[in-house]
Amino acid sequence: WDSNDAQVVCRQLGFSTTNVVYRYYSYYGYGNGTIWLDYMYCGGSETKLIDCNHAYDIGVTYCGYIEMAGVFCPFGGGCTAGDIRLANFYTSSYGRSEGRVEVCHNNEWGTVCDNGWSYNDAKVACRQLGYDSTYFDYYSNSYFGNGSENIW
Repeated sequence: WDSNDAQVVCRQLGFSTTNVVYRYYSYYGYGNGTIWLDYMYCGGSETKLIDCNHAYDIGVTYCGYIEMAGVFCPFGGGCTAGDIRLANFYTSSYGRSEGRVEVCHNNEWGTVCDNGWSYNDAKVACRQLGYDSTYFDYYSNSYFGNGSENIW
């Protein structure tokens, strides 16, 4: 696990790949559940972590929960049209699962206005971000702070 691997993770999440910091030995806490990847070998230019070389098949690992990988990704970076991310998020007991929804348009991040924002919209956003869409909540009125970019 090194800076090349961290760059790929940050790129995949829509963050800048400049000045990334890779963390190891469960810096952000011990994991639980299945460990899917071990011995990652990213070149740094891949778009998804799963595209990187890895020593073993997915699900075959020789890793313990005290060896969880982590990254610090600086805010900013490019994006792909239609991508969404959570900004101004905070780490809750559920992880990085709460924050202001932003969407990419014309390679630029912008805020989603909450006019008409509903349960169904939040469910789609959670699903797109890879979160469980069976239990969630939604907020309005700049609950997570005002955005500074365009409002798409």
